[in-house]
Amino acid sequence: MTASVLLLHGGGTSGRQWDLVAGRVTAPALALDVPGRGDRPANVATLTLAAALDSLAADVAAGTDGPLVLVAHSSGGLLVPGLVERLGNRVRRVLLIAASVTEDGGSGMDCMKPRHADRVRAILAAARQGTMRAVTPADPPPPERARTSWGTTLTDEQIAFVTHPSRWVSDTYNFYEEPLDWSAVRELPRSYVLTVHDTAVPAEMQETMAARQAFPLVPLASGHLPHVTMPEVVAALCDGAAAEVNRG
Repeated sequence: MTASVLLLHGGGTSGRQWDLVAGRVTAPALALDVPGRGDRPANVATLTLAAALDSLAADVAAGTDGPLVLVAHSSGGLLVPGLVERLGNRVRRVLLIAASVTEDGGSGMDCMKPRHADRVRAILAAARQGTMRAVTPADPPPPERARTSWGTTLTDEQIAFVTHPSRWVSDTYNFYEEPLDWSAVRELPRSYVLTVHDTAVPAEMQETMAARQAFPLVPLASGHLPHVTMPEVVAALCDGAAAEVNRG
């Protein structure tokens, strides 16, 4: 049976971030939506990692058959261990793109620049005290800031794509404190696309994260959003991973 490609978005966005890639992938592809976006309603301020994973696994079961390649971008990496556990031996290959990877028992806080981690800890502490909601900003940055925020200079069309309301969404911070266990992922063929010109998640951080779970590196001359700036390359990487699975 032919392998399907699961496309898992990062934080603050939706499955629509993969629109430019999904249309180019020749393998069957499913862009997933974490609850709180698309047609998956949820209160993102109270959304738990377990609830998100249960919803994603149900969507995969309803929308695919056979073996799977799991592709995750950015903080979508934090969902990979739990999703692999839920989907079991259907997942045959993992492909991460500038994604968060922890040590076993570590959390998403270990995948941030220190000042960002400190800010998220303060937000979560305030949320527990009831003084604020643990959610990311709903409004996108102004166009000229967005143009250079991710390590590649975006065109006007690309800025409009990234900041469209269907893609720029308010999201939860709750996932970042959850401890993760990557043992199921370590049993799988896997690789890590290192976005060399990334300023959101610098290459050195990506190298450190990939090494935590022995992900082989695939350097790519891109900023943090290769699915936007070079979707044909990302689609080819997805198809290549699916072809590996199909060859057995």
